[in-house]
Amino acid sequence: MRKPYGMNLDYAKAGAAMDDEANHETITYIATFIFALVKNADWITFDFGADMQKVTRKE
Repeated sequence: MRKPYGMNLDYAKAGAAMDDEANHETITYIATFIFALVKNADWITFDFGADMQKVTRKE
């Protein structure tokens, strides 16, 4: 059985702002791309400073 791994993407340090609708679509595309390439990635956390969003492979 493989270990569940994840990653944290820190956009707060890059100065990115959170716009709910636009970023939700972008987060979905980025997460889908990462999950397709990294077979043992089970979760990704997107950190925008004041707002964090976690996406799991099952979602």
